[in-house]
Amino acid sequence: MHKLYSFKGGGIKPMLVGNKNETKKANESLLLDCFLDTKIGRKWCTKNKITDKIDSEEPDFIFTDLNRLSHGLELVKFVRQGGDYQEINRTMQHMVEQVYAYFLKQNLNIGLVVTPINKEHLRTICLRYRYSGITKLEEKPEEIKNKIIKAIEDELPNNKNFISTNIDIVTHWLRIRASINSGIEATPTFNCERMYFDLQPDKLRNIIDKKNALVEKYLHKCNLCSLLIVVDNEDNCFSPVTISKSVLHTKYASNFDNIFLLYIDGGYSKSYKLRIVKNL
Repeated sequence: MHKLYSFKGGGIKPMLVGNKNETKKANESLLLDCFLDTKIGRKWCTKNKITDKIDSEEPDFIFTDLNRLSHGLELVKFVRQGGDYQEINRTMQHMVEQVYAYFLKQNLNIGLVVTPINKEHLRTICLRYRYSGITKLEEKPEEIKNKIIKAIEDELPNNKNFISTNIDIVTHWLRIRASINSGIEATPTFNCERMYFDLQPDKLRNIIDKKNALVEKYLHKCNLCSLLIVVDNEDNCFSPVTISKSVLHTKYASNFDNIFLLYIDGGYSKSYKLRIVKNL
């Protein structure tokens, strides 16, 4: 079997022209190339002895194997909807500034940085280490502020120059870094730049359920049909996602032959094969 496609380079950043349908198909083709250049994509082609491909609609692509069987591949993108995390970021930044002001009144100039780490994220599969953002505060900001103050005060007797500690706020750890009386005026910071959120099974299940209703329609054009779900963090730049282990351990009800998940983050990409329970 010759290799049909080759995806190379740092990420998918197409410069496309043409009408809307042409642009959509060109973007789908780039994502397909990316999938076929991953280990699972290559394995799928090799296992099915794929020889040819044609562009289609419903499903998006149809491949032919050496036995002249046709394999459809429907592509769908996951884009995370915005939430109230931006308001939470503002609340947390204000709270960190209050902690700074508290110690300033005690003649302690603290260079303070507080970073949230999602506890689920500690079990997250991702291509590069990421901190995870807060989508819901389980405790009141005043309670969190007092926890941070106490954590710093507990460390002060033994650490006169630099403090590194964590506090527990139910769903997250807050990593606290504080330099003491450094002589440098520092801005107290809640580190919320490009915070990553864990993709959960229910989000994928919603996508799969919608596509399940169309499987029979797809099979009018091909013998077998698979689903490719794409998570591209260029589409989620303000709230990018990571893939939690629970996504890979969950079994999804579907009559697709396969369900693949393609994860793209900058120049990195990886695909996964999701577990399926066939609908009866």
